[in-house]
Amino acid sequence: MHVIRTVTIVALLAGPAAFLRAGVTATPAGPATVTTQPVTSQPALPTVESIQALYDAGNYKETVKSANMLLSNRGAAGTFDRHAALMLMAESQFHLQQNLTARNTLERARKEADAAGSTDDAAQAAALAYLIQKSAGHTFTPLTGKDRAPLDVYDVEARKQAFSELFDDALAVCEQKAKAGKSKTDYLPFVAISREFVYVRALDQLVHGNTSVTDGFAKDASSSAADVIDHELADYEAKAHIIEDSANVWIQGETTTIAVHGGATVNHWSRRRGLTATQVSTLETMKRSCEEMPQHIQLMSEAMANPDAFARPFRFHYWWVYYHERPDLSAAAEDVKEHLEEVLNKDYAH
Repeated sequence: MHVIRTVTIVALLAGPAAFLRAGVTATPAGPATVTTQPVTSQPALPTVESIQALYDAGNYKETVKSANMLLSNRGAAGTFDRHAALMLMAESQFHLQQNLTARNTLERARKEADAAGSTDDAAQAAALAYLIQKSAGHTFTPLTGKDRAPLDVYDVEARKQAFSELFDDALAVCEQKAKAGKSKTDYLPFVAISREFVYVRALDQLVHGNTSVTDGFAKDASSSAADVIDHELADYEAKAHIIEDSANVWIQGETTTIAVHGGATVNHWSRRRGLTATQVSTLETMKRSCEEMPQHIQLMSEAMANPDAFARPFRFHYWWVYYHERPDLSAAAEDVKEHLEEVLNKDYAH
C-alpha cells in the first residue's frame, strides 16, 4: 500500500541565546517527529456481473448507481458489455417507476446498438422502450385480439406476451393510417407511421426473429406515400397555373367624376385582376406543404428503408403538355415551391 509520509521537524532557528533570554532552558533536540496517514483507496469499479447481482437482489437504486459509474468511466471503455449495463440500468429505472428516464436510457442503448450493427440488441432496447411508453405504470392492456386482459410487464413471461400483443396493436394502427392516407390522398398519415415505425419493426424482430412482416408493410406503404406525393405535387402545380392565369387576366372599367359646377369626366382604365385573399391563402398553404415535403420524404425513406420509392422522376405538365422533369420527388417539391413563390410575389399592377 502506498502511504503519504508527513515529517514535522522542530528547528531551533533563533539559537540557544534566544531561549535563555526568554527564561527557557534549552533541551537537546529529540528525533524528528514522523506521522503517517494512509491513502484512501478508491472503491473497486463495478462489473456487469456485480451489477447483475444487485439487480437480481432487487436493489434497483444501487444497480442504477453502479451501472452509471461503470458506463461513465472512460478508462473502462471497451472492457465490458455496454449494452448489458445500459439494459440493467434501464430495467432498474423502470422498476423504480422512472419510466421516462428508463426510455431515455433505452433510446441510448438502441442508438449505440444500431451504430455497432447489432440488430438484436437494438430491437431489444427499442421494443422495451415502446412497451414502457404504451403501458400505464408497469401494466400493459392490449387494444386488439380476443384476450385483452392487463399484463404486468415486470413479469418475464407476461412481458413476452405483451410484446406480441403490442406488435399486433401497433401494426393495426399503421394499417389504419395507411388506409386513411390512400383514401384521402394525404401523405401525412404515412409520416405519422414513420415516426414510430422503428419501434414497430423492433417488435417484429423481437417477436418473430425477423422483420418480414414489417418489411412487406413498409414496401407497400412507402410506394403508396410516393403515389400520394406525386399526385399532390401535380395538383399544386396545376392550381398554381390556374391561379396565375386568373391573376394575369386584364380587366377594364371606367370611373366617372362629377365636377363641382356640373359636368362629369369619365376615365377608362384597365389592369390585371391580381390575386384574391382566398388565392393568396391557398398558395401559401401549398407552399408550406412543399417546404416540409423534402424532410418528410427523408423521414419516410429512412424509417421504411425504401428510398427508391421516392426516387421516381416527376414530370411537370400543364394542360397535358409536358415541359419539365425532375429526378426525384424532393427535387420536384423544391421546384413547385419556387413556382408558388413566383405566383405569390409577382407584381400584377403592371
